[in-house]
Amino acid sequence: MINETIKSFFDKYSSEFKSESNETLLKCFDFPVMICHAGKSSVFTDSKQLNTGLTALKKIYRSMDLEEYSYKIANFSRLAEAHCLVGVEWTFKDSKGHVKSHFLSHYNLIERNNHLHIQMVVNPDEKF
Repeated sequence: MINETIKSFFDKYSSEFKSESNETLLKCFDFPVMICHAGKSSVFTDSKQLNTGLTALKKIYRSMDLEEYSYKIANFSRLAEAHCLVGVEWTFKDSKGHVKSHFLSHYNLIERNNHLHIQMVVNPDEKF
């Protein structure tokens, strides 16, 4: 895994997060996947469970008028041959281009069959 591979992965992840369908986005995850947020950890054992959560999250974002989001890779650490930890800064903007939230999330990625997958996400308790 190199930084360009990670950037390509997050380009795809970010783009697919904006899509109405979660089909391709779900392929970015390795199951089970753990997502930590607001002091709680949730483990999604399969794509059906995660799909439900992603659909609900996208609905919340739309209701808050969060229409544009961008990312920047803040840091990268190789943990093992096929594992890395990536810090990603996210910026969320409303339909008028105003920044509504800016936060740093941490992703534990694994490389399987020459593809990256998210094993765990640790999100801050961001305020919108």
